[in-house]
Amino acid sequence: GSLLEGPFVIPCDCVARSLMPNTGGMLQLRCCQDYKPPKAAAGTLSIRVREKSSAAAVDAGAAAIPFKRVVLSGEAPTFQALESDISSKFSASRGRDGQPVGPRRLVSLVRIKDNLEIGDNDDTALIEDGDLFEATFVGV
Repeated sequence: GSLLEGPFVIPCDCVARSLMPNTGGMLQLRCCQDYKPPKAAAGTLSIRVREKSSAAAVDAGAAAIPFKRVVLSGEAPTFQALESDISSKFSASRGRDGQPVGPRRLVSLVRIKDNLEIGDNDDTALIEDGDLFEATFVGV
């Protein structure tokens, strides 16, 4: 018999999973929640963001969608600075045709670990270094 017989229960509701070989050649589940990002420079926060529409593609069977690392301005950025930093990072993204999608406006930003939507300066004060987010954008 095969060693890989189902059904398999995945103990994480995260959609960005991948199977990684460990040192013994066996496959192990790696969840994005287990990732420990490098520390940002003193006085800055570093978060990881992916597009929500991309996360839906993972559910449809596409490969895991990567996060983009966004270094935020200051230790306690305003919502406007957060929106600017994220929109700037994603403005270089390319569409399915390979062409740059251009400038876009951030519509929604949700922290994955607790489903908190970041919508104002009070919410940005709750952001921690290394947090994971899903973002929704619209063209400008």
